[in-house]
Amino acid sequence: DRDVTGVQTCALPIYSKEKLQKTQDVLFMVSTTIRELSHRLTPLAIEKYGFGRAVEDLVETINMSGKLSVQLVVVGFGDMNKYPAAFLSDLYRMLQELLHNVVKHAQAAHVLVEMVEHDREISLVVDDDGIGINKDNTVKGKGLETVHSKIAYLKGKVEIERKKEGGTLIVIELPIVQKV
Repeated sequence: DRDVTGVQTCALPIYSKEKLQKTQDVLFMVSTTIRELSHRLTPLAIEKYGFGRAVEDLVETINMSGKLSVQLVVVGFGDMNKYPAAFLSDLYRMLQELLHNVVKHAQAAHVLVEMVEHDREISLVVDDDGIGINKDNTVKGKGLETVHSKIAYLKGKVEIERKKEGGTLIVIELPIVQKV
């Protein structure tokens, strides 16, 4: 086809919006499937490579994406054999969800993650420089609900604070659960 100036044009089919929507739907399903598979493989990665390496890989993947700069500080966690696999998996998945939320909602450039093994508890701190959590700190979304549920199940505590200078500070403290 040529327009009145003689330049060749490309007519898009009428159904291109439908094809675009179907393509977007397929991509969404693929990304959801990959995320679910990743969640299922996490316990295997922890078991095979260790908890610390699994956390480092998570942070490395986010940093490589270029969407966010994550600084990771890990203190302790030398003897992973003292923890049940389910406890480590829950801890990992909480961190994974919190970082996912920072990437998706916080509009942050940087986030500091601190995981510290104390004598009787483990603390997890996620401190971002984004727009901050909503003012009333209410939990919205299934991801944060799941994190809160896991913390309650593990008899832990969580504080979520919108920082005055911008961003959100999340502090989780979990009593150490050891293998029996």
